[in-house]
Amino acid sequence: MAVAGIVTGGAAMASPASADTQTATADGHGFPQTLRQGDKGNEVLALQWMLNCRGYSVATKKQPKPPGHFGPTTKKQVTKFQQADGRAGKPDGHVGAATWHSLYTRTGIISRGAKSDCVRAVQVLLNKDTSNGKLRVDGQFGDRTAAKVRGLQKGLGLNVTGQVDVKTFHALAYYHAKDS
Repeated sequence: MAVAGIVTGGAAMASPASADTQTATADGHGFPQTLRQGDKGNEVLALQWMLNCRGYSVATKKQPKPPGHFGPTTKKQVTKFQQADGRAGKPDGHVGAATWHSLYTRTGIISRGAKSDCVRAVQVLLNKDTSNGKLRVDGQFGDRTAAKVRGLQKGLGLNVTGQVDVKTFHALAYYHAKDS
């Protein structure tokens, strides 16, 4: 099954001292692209919500919500996160597998009732699949978000819990970016 490849297979990541441009961690968690300054889109928006959730805000007074554009503020906050987290690779502001993995594993399990910018990141990525309509990106993990998570888990052969654990995060980010 394809999910096994992202969860347990993949290329080895370069040593933590190198730039974070690899698309898979050493334990095989895959991410099909590296985000850099100048990139735009839902992956960037999800990254920005994750940074906010971890305390590295990309919001400003002029723009209270993340813009979905990887500008200088996002690069600065990614670099700060990488400096604070030794597992995120060289602090260069690029977001490859090591930085994604570190952001996700620091979050823990997200489940029904949670309210956070991490939930917003999940909702942005879940909105890739619009077959059951789009979720409102409100940061509240309610019934619709749980149902979308269960649908993703079932479709990818993951344990169907309706909760977002590390494997679900990785699958969500991988499939979202891969199909963009």
